[in-house]
Amino acid sequence: MKLALLISNVLEAASKLKKRLISESPIEAPKRKVPETPATDVYAEEVLLTPGIAIVPTVEKTEVTEPHKPQIPPKPAMLPDAAIYSKLQRIKNELDKQNEIIFKAEHERNLLEID
Repeated sequence: MKLALLISNVLEAASKLKKRLISESPIEAPKRKVPETPATDVYAEEVLLTPGIAIVPTVEKTEVTEPHKPQIPPKPAMLPDAAIYSKLQRIKNELDKQNEIIFKAEHERNLLEID
């Protein structure tokens, strides 16, 4: 309930502030002379006479810079434990191959014994 009351008070204060800002006369922008071209005839005068609109001239950049290339970090060094793992993996693969050969030989010998 208190939250709803607080929200309504904030909204009322915001609407009062908005009305006050709209009713007050805004700061007048200084009038500038715009050279007449086909594109800036009526619209330019309207913009200059409208208070609160600021005209910002655009500046063309003529300098071309190369895009920043991100630096690639160096490749991390292998930890000693990881180096041992690759050696152990090779040993395990070799043992698996040898076990497969032994298993096939035993299987063939068992088939011969059954016959």
